[in-house]
Amino acid sequence: MVRKKQPSPPPKFFSFIVNFLRIFLVGGAILSGLLVVVFLFISQIETKLSTQNILFIPNSKDVSEGQIILASVNGNSQKVFVYQFPASLKSEVLGGYGEYPLGSVLPLLKIDHKDNYFALAAFSGIFQHSVTSFYEHPIDSEQLSKAKLIGLLLKQRSTWSLAWQIYKLDGTSLSFKRVENWEEWGKALSGQLVGSINDHCSVAVVNTTKINGLATKLSNVLEKSGVEVVRTTDSIWDQSATAIYYADESALECESVINVIQSVSPVKLIKNTDEVKPTQYRAKVVFFIGNELAEIFGKESTKAD
Repeated sequence: MVRKKQPSPPPKFFSFIVNFLRIFLVGGAILSGLLVVVFLFISQIETKLSTQNILFIPNSKDVSEGQIILASVNGNSQKVFVYQFPASLKSEVLGGYGEYPLGSVLPLLKIDHKDNYFALAAFSGIFQHSVTSFYEHPIDSEQLSKAKLIGLLLKQRSTWSLAWQIYKLDGTSLSFKRVENWEEWGKALSGQLVGSINDHCSVAVVNTTKINGLATKLSNVLEKSGVEVVRTTDSIWDQSATAIYYADESALECESVINVIQSVSPVKLIKNTDEVKPTQYRAKVVFFIGNELAEIFGKESTKAD
């Protein structure tokens, strides 16, 4: 009697692979289900956009290509205005550098070893509007869309929540516009962008230097950024470093306004709680312009003369 040959059992390695794939597929299905549940749950949460202005700069060496993108988020109206500027558009750069294309500004400041505080102030000065953060992005000459904007935001670790908030906006809350020259930008500034950041947080700007007009110069940018400047003055007797003063109880309330003031200052601001100066200058936040700023803005004055 001839015995039939029994099939040999599959190799242990093959069995391991099969079991692993089963576990992977089941685990993947469970994880996908959980992600869908989390997605649906988050979509029901009411989230509000915080006021900020995010600048995206092309990281190409050829400044004649690409586009500068400014996403202006209005926390009051819950709208986002996205403006696209040609990287070749020229403007004066803070600190007496002269006129440069927008795409050349950041490389120029990097070569000169300027920090982020200086860069933010330089861009805020160029756009005459507070730039609260900036990032570099690859060249893309195509029309910017909501999906591409979200993609840019998602590349920044700290802006994933903003990307989600923008994703939830409808067509009436998110607008895109190309700006070809500074005249068009001036019209935009006087229209959609201006809106109060905090109605309850007034600001006094005090110039402690001997260069006239610094308080007015910085106040103009702050006001165009939605900050309520109630007083600009010179006080050469009240010598001080560039700094911000506010009462202790105003620290949290005025946080957004303080951040905007920092964005227009090319040096890091010293923050002080003080009960006297807010009363003295009749404002919740007092912005002192010291010699550090005078040296930077003084180069511009000398060049203009």
